[in-house]
Amino acid sequence: MTDTGRYDHSDVSTSDGGSNPPLPNFDASDIKLTTIAPALGVPSASHESAPDYLDYDQKGRGVMVTMFANAGMSYLLGIVGGGLYGLREGLAHTPSTRFRVRLNSV
Repeated sequence: MTDTGRYDHSDVSTSDGGSNPPLPNFDASDIKLTTIAPALGVPSASHESAPDYLDYDQKGRGVMVTMFANAGMSYLLGIVGGGLYGLREGLAHTPSTRFRVRLNSV
């Protein structure tokens, strides 16, 4: 690096005698496109023409999925049931018969 902050390429020489640094070889002729064809969406001769589907032939849900679904449903029913019970008890034990006062005291 020189004092001006720029790189000095004077010590790099190319085969044509210029002062530019050589570029790396980006030759992609060795890449076989058929090996990465499915990832790029390029059809290949060895690849089937029909799409490859996942197996969804299992019946019902798994044990863990069912367990978590049942636990979540029980929790939700408990919250709704407790809320309704609290609302009923709060409305029943208010000191006034006016609805606005009863609702406000819950």
